[in-house]
Amino acid sequence: MDIELKLVDAIRNRHRQYGITEGRTLFGEPCLIIAWGRIGNRCRVRTEVFSSRGDLARRRDELLRRRRQHGYVGEV
Repeated sequence: MDIELKLVDAIRNRHRQYGITEGRTLFGEPCLIIAWGRIGNRCRVRTEVFSSRGDLARRRDELLRRRRQHGYVGEV
C-alpha cells in the first residue's frame, strides 16, 4: 500500500510531501517505510518495524491523521 500526501501553501512557502509504504523486513516482520520532505528535493526516509499487522495499522492511521490535521491532502 502506497500513500502519498502533499501540502502546498504558496503564501507560507510550504511545499511538502509525505509518503507511507507498507512492507516486510528481510526476516518477514511488517514495517512502515516513511518518506517526507520538500517537493522537488530528496526525501528523508525512516523505517519502523512492528511485531504485528495490527500494530502497523494503528501507527499508520495515527500518522495519516496527524498529517491531515496539519493540512496534507492526498489519496490512499
